[in-house]
Amino acid sequence: MKQPNGGFRMHVEGEIDVRACYTAISVASVLNILDEELTQNVGDYILSCQTYEGGIAGEPGSEAHGGYTFCGLAAMILIGEVNRLDLPRLVEWTVFRQGKECGFQGRTNKLVDGCYSFWQVIAIFCLLHQSSVT
Repeated sequence: MKQPNGGFRMHVEGEIDVRACYTAISVASVLNILDEELTQNVGDYILSCQTYEGGIAGEPGSEAHGGYTFCGLAAMILIGEVNRLDLPRLVEWTVFRQGKECGFQGRTNKLVDGCYSFWQVIAIFCLLHQSSVT
């Protein structure tokens, strides 16, 4: 499912997006088969998905989203390229997803949603902390 641009397809003739990158990279990492051929251009693809706001979209040119931001960030950590991302903008985008209701929204100008409290607060900040420790 690996594509020349560094992305991965979700399934045969399926979409190419950051979720597929994270899935492929995380499974390969767990199975200890993560190699240079598998990771080639993955960082470039994910970097092309980081938006001007700082979050990460599912594919280049799309809107940043909490779940995709988690997937892109986690994949970049696993391949050792997290510092290629604009991390200050990513953190800022994540922080500003908190709505007046105290929950978190998955995308800019959307309603808060309970599941995004996981993606934004727990997952992204834990990943950023982990990447700074290692």
